[in-house]
Amino acid sequence: MTNSATGDPRKLYTETMIRDSLIALLEDRPLHEITITALCQRAGINRSTFYAHYKNVMELMEHIEGETLEWIRGVIVSTANQGGNEEKLRRIELTCQYIASNSSYLGVLMNSNANVDFQYRFMSLIYEEPTLQDIVDTEEKRLKVQFAVNGAIGLIRHWLKTGLRTPYTKIAQIIYSMSIVPMEFLNDRPEQGVAIGQEHKA
Repeated sequence: MTNSATGDPRKLYTETMIRDSLIALLEDRPLHEITITALCQRAGINRSTFYAHYKNVMELMEHIEGETLEWIRGVIVSTANQGGNEEKLRRIELTCQYIASNSSYLGVLMNSNANVDFQYRFMSLIYEEPTLQDIVDTEEKRLKVQFAVNGAIGLIRHWLKTGLRTPYTKIAQIIYSMSIVPMEFLNDRPEQGVAIGQEHKA
């Protein structure tokens, strides 16, 4: 995980302590229950030190989330010249590798105590254009995308909770085969208007 306080070792150390303390508190309580007082006690700092870095707990959380999302955007840029399925699978592999390498804090950011909106944005970046945006032209397709993204979130949560027993490459392949590949057919498949279970008649 990167940190914006590069160049000032004391500021870097303090911000790291504050962020690590928030992650630790999120392990056993939801974000809205975490107070600045509890955070300062955990980090071993006073309130004035906290306010020298962040306005409130939510701003701190947004900084942590923002750095994570920026990393994923960097992955998208770095794989953009590969093209096609290779780009999509490589993007997911790098994301899963990042999650495994930073599991101590991403395990918390992806659990139910953290910001669910961040989790959706985090996984949605995997489905960047044209994979996601070009296929959501109907409500049914939007619902299918929601299903795919939330399924990926559930898989990542389970993977983290079970101690990353499965290699990140396997997790990436599952997300790719169960989410990306099926969605690629959404644009090409015409609406048949046939109820599930009915057969086409000649």
